[in-house]
Amino acid sequence: MGRAAELRAAYTLRWRRRRLLAQSFAKRRQIAAVADRTADIAPTDILVFSTMRNEMGRLPHFLRHHRAMGVNHFLIVDNDSDDGTRDYLATQPDVSLWTTPDSYRKARFGMDWLTVLLARYGHEHWCLTLDADELFVYAHHDVRNLHALTDWLDATDRASMGALMLDLYPEGPLGASTAQDDPTRILTHFDAGNYLMIPTARGFDSVRASQVYQLLIHSLWDVREDQHGGGDHA
Repeated sequence: MGRAAELRAAYTLRWRRRRLLAQSFAKRRQIAAVADRTADIAPTDILVFSTMRNEMGRLPHFLRHHRAMGVNHFLIVDNDSDDGTRDYLATQPDVSLWTTPDSYRKARFGMDWLTVLLARYGHEHWCLTLDADELFVYAHHDVRNLHALTDWLDATDRASMGALMLDLYPEGPLGASTAQDDPTRILTHFDAGNYLMIPTARGFDSVRASQVYQLLIHSLWDVREDQHGGGDHA
C-alpha cells in the first residue's frame, strides 16, 4: 500500500471512529445505574465490560472464572432481564451494574452503551469486552494470572492483544448441563480448521476463526463491534 493510500485509510478510519463515538455518546442516557461501585476501582485493576440479557444460567461460572484469572471489577449493562440476572448482579461486590430497556440491536448490539462506560471508566486500565457465554483463556492462564499477562504486554509496548474466538460443542446432545456447571467440562469439542493469523496495521498479529474477532483492549479506540451472542431485544 502506497503512502497516499495509507493516509486515506487512516483518515477514513479516524472519521469512522468519531462517528461511532458520537453515536455512542448520543445513547449515554439510555443506561441507568443500578449499583455503581466504580469508586472501588483501583488504578491497576483489570476490568470486564459486558452487555447481557437473561444470562442467569451462565453468570456464576462466568464471574468465578474471570475472578480467578485476576479480573478486579465487572461493569455490566443489563438489557431488561427477567430471569434474575439483574438482581443477582446487583448483589455482587465487584460488579457495577447499569440497566436499559432500549433496543440492543439499535445500540450496535450493546457496544454503544459499553463505549460510554469504557470512555468513562476504562482509561488507563486493561479492559476485556466479553459476552456472558465467553470465557477468556490464554497460554498458562492456570498458573499466570491476567496481571502477569498485562505486565508482559506493557513491557513489550503492546496496547492490545488479539484472541481467537473458539466455538465449543458437547459430545452428545445439547441441554445436559445445569446452571452451575463448568461449561468446559461439557463442551469438549471444536472445529479443527479454518483458523488464520492475520497481520494488522497496529503492529501485532490478530487471530481469526470463521470471521469472528475478540480483542483484549487497552484503548477506547480498539473497542470491538461484534454481535452479542444473546440475540436482539427490540
